[in-house]
Amino acid sequence: TDEAAGKLVSYSARLQRKATEQLIEMLTSGSERAFLLSLYVCVESESLEKLDLLTDIVVSKLNEVRLKPQIAYERMDAGLRSCAPLGYNLLNVGRNMTSSSLAATFPFVSAYLEPQPKGILFGENQLDGMPIICDIFSKSFENANGLVLGMSGSGKSFAVKTILSRALQQGIDMIVLDPSEEGEYEILTTSLGGRIIEFSEKSDAFINPFQITEQSYDEKLFFLHSLMRFFVSELTDEMKDLLDEAFESIYAKRGITHDPKTWGKEAPTLSDLYSYMEKERKSSFARRAEAATAVSSSLRRFVKGSFSFINKQTNIKKLDGRFITFKIGSLPKEVRRVMMFIILEFVYNRMRRDLRKKMLVVDEAWKLLQTESEEGYILNIVKTCRHHNMGLVLITQDVYDLLTSKAGKAVMANSSWQLLLRMKPSIIDDVAATFKLNETTKNYLLTAEPGSGLFFVNNTFIPLKNIVASDEYKLFTTHPEDRRVG
Repeated sequence: TDEAAGKLVSYSARLQRKATEQLIEMLTSGSERAFLLSLYVCVESESLEKLDLLTDIVVSKLNEVRLKPQIAYERMDAGLRSCAPLGYNLLNVGRNMTSSSLAATFPFVSAYLEPQPKGILFGENQLDGMPIICDIFSKSFENANGLVLGMSGSGKSFAVKTILSRALQQGIDMIVLDPSEEGEYEILTTSLGGRIIEFSEKSDAFINPFQITEQSYDEKLFFLHSLMRFFVSELTDEMKDLLDEAFESIYAKRGITHDPKTWGKEAPTLSDLYSYMEKERKSSFARRAEAATAVSSSLRRFVKGSFSFINKQTNIKKLDGRFITFKIGSLPKEVRRVMMFIILEFVYNRMRRDLRKKMLVVDEAWKLLQTESEEGYILNIVKTCRHHNMGLVLITQDVYDLLTSKAGKAVMANSSWQLLLRMKPSIIDDVAATFKLNETTKNYLLTAEPGSGLFFVNNTFIPLKNIVASDEYKLFTTHPEDRRVG
């Protein structure tokens, strides 16, 4: 050899020789066997655009495991025949591999695509046609929270209804907060034997936001301060101090204190708060009187006006049933946000006592995230619901606002899964920057079919296709001519 003859041998050549000697030794001893492997990946799609997307994803995944694929240009026919289950190898491109290296190539699937026992069928993986079944309540997920984002008409409600019906089959209880005027979830709820609780100016369902239920006295005061932002556009420090005194006073008059034994007593209502402010309007301190006047004026129509249905004692005693939808689309738009907030707090506290698996779904969720006061309270629910075996699912088409707000970023950080549906061109760059998407993936989200998109699970995305049976479609669709009534 060159080395024996005293010639200079490169370091890489010496390493190669050593590796060859080790391989020969393993083959001779029988600890390894030699194979000639031809590895072909066939990528299929119904359109060239989606084919390019899937090809980029496959190439990226192969690169991650240090494989460098070559596209079979001008040999596609031979490649397709080689991939068919016929036993032909017309491409005839092979590589020598040991048995241990060969074993590492199988199965060629991502861990996140493996169906999980007791999981929810979210859809179909567009890469391999395998079902995406994830158990979001398992220990492999930090929490069961999810986000569904997409422009109007992207199939958000359709996709969510699919998830809800599949989750219900897995023994997961559902509560939906539906602010849509169309009653988006009414048909699905009734068809699956659920219960609808409707809030309107003429309905007989009431929730007293002052009632203490499955929470502490201090937690209720925290909620009430957040709630007051709905009634008073800008709370000054003087107003906040006055409200602190008012809350303590009106609860004390009902015999309710920090003592848990008193929390079951009949709670005060907005009328009590309004009366307190009316009395303080006569204060000799100008700033105090001014603050009381502002709060009193803001509360008047909720106490004596057209929105006085909020000024009632709670008459919803139990949240019995496995599927409950709170329908508030019949309410005037200016009061829907406050009712969403009141219902969310009421439902969350009732659900905390029940440790069964459950999902709380909030449609048009940006209404609850767009002000500073609500961030703290909503984010507290997002961060703590996992302790109560609960998943909070937020749906919104206000994607840009969510991506660029402090509250939105915090919600995303505390959500184990996200479903991105079709996006507007005006926000696609922001979406791409947030989720680290490449150009091909961006283009895919601009043209995704309704209900299909990118499914993010623990920081890994999967192209998802919504799959439903014909009977399910009639329950989920929003097209009037296709909907099944009754």
